[in-house]
Amino acid sequence: QELLYQYAIPNAFRDFENIEVVRLPRSLKKISACAFSGCKNLKKVYMEYGLEEIGDEAFTVTGLKYVYIPASVEKIGNGAFTFCANLASINLPEGVKSIGTYAFAGDLQLAEITLPQSVETIGRNAFAATGLLSLVLPEGVTVTSQEMCYNCQKLTSLTLPTTITNIGYHSFDECNALVEIHCKATTPPTLEQYAFEDVVTGRKICVPHDSVEAYKTADGWSDFADQIFGE
Repeated sequence: QELLYQYAIPNAFRDFENIEVVRLPRSLKKISACAFSGCKNLKKVYMEYGLEEIGDEAFTVTGLKYVYIPASVEKIGNGAFTFCANLASINLPEGVKSIGTYAFAGDLQLAEITLPQSVETIGRNAFAATGLLSLVLPEGVTVTSQEMCYNCQKLTSLTLPTTITNIGYHSFDECNALVEIHCKATTPPTLEQYAFEDVVTGRKICVPHDSVEAYKTADGWSDFADQIFGE
């Protein structure tokens, strides 16, 4: 069944199991909290330009396979797409500034996510326990939040921008396959406790050539000195 959702009412269609497709009108500015939470047969959502915010837990525990997010969206709420078991990829357009806590956590099939340059903040556990294979954080991001990618067992490659200043507590802990880390910052970012998994065979941490020694002797980074190389 296809639904045209017109009003921002919290819990509007929570646990409705006969909805498969949702179309949102151009007039809608916000999808309210838990609007489609628990709609297990919901497969597609079509959002129109003009939408500005996806509310907390709006699509948590749904059967979503496809989501089109327009460039007018600035905020993705806490838990907006958690436990969407069939969501394999998502493209966040330029314009998105804020990604909430647990926004995509538990999406086991989510192998690919594109983050725009407009992103300013990424909440705690935003991508935890997903199927991400690689992650590139855009320029402008300064902090990786606590447990941001905790327990991403398939994550093999990570790229951190020149602007990064702090890698948070447990940000990439339990990422046992993370063998390739590129950190573009010339000054070693503050590395919080358990930011990376301690033991990963064959891991390479690639940093700017002129900063290799600074990284090898910096607090926290010195624990990985034999894995740090210039590029």
